[in-house]
Amino acid sequence: MPGSVWHAANADGNAGAAGVSPFTLCQSAAFAAFQNYEEPSKWALSGKTHLAVSYFYLASELDKSPPTLEWMAASFGMTARTLRRKLVEEGMSFRDLLDRVRQDNCKLYFMEDTRPLGEIALLLGYSDLSAFTRAHKNWTGFLPSKR
Repeated sequence: MPGSVWHAANADGNAGAAGVSPFTLCQSAAFAAFQNYEEPSKWALSGKTHLAVSYFYLASELDKSPPTLEWMAASFGMTARTLRRKLVEEGMSFRDLLDRVRQDNCKLYFMEDTRPLGEIALLLGYSDLSAFTRAHKNWTGFLPSKR
């Protein structure tokens, strides 16, 4: 977007008026992505494998179809009831996990600062912008356009 830090570099790749190089921005984005996946990785290492695998699965499939427990459980070759029980045993409900994945991905999309809100809503698995707007307001206390 014009005027954003993404356009701070000159055509030759040097830092522009904002003093931020594209390389620095890339490092920041990579660090943010790492932070999103740090906790799920810790879950896997601590034996919370259903929670970790479900997180990564939802993160990769969120934009493809409406995420449901039944849909994910079938992909794992188990019943929804079994997966629900395993997730709760490992410390999180399906709804809370889905919400967490959406929040984490939302932070990355906002950091990119290149996508319209409607596209972000679809990528996060919301049927429309108003559903995403309500969810974002619940997470942060403000509307996504006010970021």
